[in-house]
Amino acid sequence: GSPALNQLVLTFCAAGTPIYLSTGLTGVSGARLRTIPLAHEPISLVRPPHHSRIQLAVKRALDMVMAALLLVLTAPVMAVAALLIKAHDRGPVLFRQVRIGRDGEPFTLFKLRTMEVDAEARLTELRYRNERHGPLFKVSGDPRITPIGSMLRSTAIDELPQLLNVLSGRMSIVGPRP
Repeated sequence: GSPALNQLVLTFCAAGTPIYLSTGLTGVSGARLRTIPLAHEPISLVRPPHHSRIQLAVKRALDMVMAALLLVLTAPVMAVAALLIKAHDRGPVLFRQVRIGRDGEPFTLFKLRTMEVDAEARLTELRYRNERHGPLFKVSGDPRITPIGSMLRSTAIDELPQLLNVLSGRMSIVGPRP
């Protein structure tokens, strides 16, 4: 807490020992941080990242090239996965879900379907087993996951259709998850 920290700072300063304090922030470039005094207290200012138009254009070009290349290379794997999903229960191969993306804009995320067709309807019967709080839902050993879906999830093959989202500009190869 602040009182104990203040006492430590005073003790070490009196002894002539320099002190380094962490903000506790992770993943923030030091170039975006600045400490300013406010009411005689040090306050950390975190500036939003700034990218030039050239940097953004290069990132988008790399996203498109990488996504296209990866789609071509993984097409046989996705085709086999699609056949296995279809053979299991004749349901849709792709799972579509609206997510919130950049600037709060909704978009449709694509994945290979790893759950039974009626998974959303069965959600209410499993709600009591939820291991998360808030809007997220997670259940260990979720009975709605198909045997093929389990294998697709463990290998992350189910995520490959998101490369289509990258090609469309709704996602990026590198960046925050929606």
